[in-house]
Amino acid sequence: MNYELHELEDFVNHFNISQDNEFAHLLNEYIMKLQRVGVGQPYLDFTQETPEGTFLSLSELVGKSKLLLVDFWASWCSPCRAENPNVVAVYKESHEKGFDVLGVSLDMKKENWIKAIEDDGLIWHNISDLKYWNNAAAQDYAISSIPSNLLIDENGIIIAKDLRGEDLRKKLETESISFYVGFDPTADSLHIGHYIPIMAMAWMQKFGHTPIALFGGGTGMIGDPSGRSDMRQMLTPEIIDHNINCFKEQ
Repeated sequence: MNYELHELEDFVNHFNISQDNEFAHLLNEYIMKLQRVGVGQPYLDFTQETPEGTFLSLSELVGKSKLLLVDFWASWCSPCRAENPNVVAVYKESHEKGFDVLGVSLDMKKENWIKAIEDDGLIWHNISDLKYWNNAAAQDYAISSIPSNLLIDENGIIIAKDLRGEDLRKKLETESISFYVGFDPTADSLHIGHYIPIMAMAWMQKFGHTPIALFGGGTGMIGDPSGRSDMRQMLTPEIIDHNINCFKEQ
């Protein structure tokens, strides 16, 4: 099974495994991989071979459609073959609306892979390196069981994982939006006053929406117009630019 990130983090915290333990080291590496490819994170690019013998990169497809499903499967995987008709049905329903699929196979034998593509009617892009569980993309995305998939939006952000059957269809029916969150760069670091907008941004992003962070300078240049406090002093454009750059690094 594909373990959820919070499950593994809870396991490590609950048992307080020594960092010198080899198992703990491997587990922490796996957790870091999951964090890197979790919902809300940008995709990791990879390149593998098509059945025709050419090479195709994930980056060649991202942004060409509104939503791209990267589907990890194999011809020898019975649950994968059982799920394929669902993906095919959703593809036919939604492709013209901006939905595409990239199949990544964990096969070992090219002839078996090609036959399964033909038998199951997988009419989208398909690639593989024919390295079984050592498939490079599966390693990068911490895939521990199949079928497994991830949904990428047109901005290259992972917005959902492991959608099957009706869950995939429902996700495609839920329109994602872009939203704005504003920050006043009155200091050179984020602070407690930014906590609520940051949490709101993370929550919206978790459900597949795209945040746009805006940094304004108006408040900083006005300061406290009442003149009753020097806590919000007027800032120069140079200081505001400096503070914005500090925010970006965070």
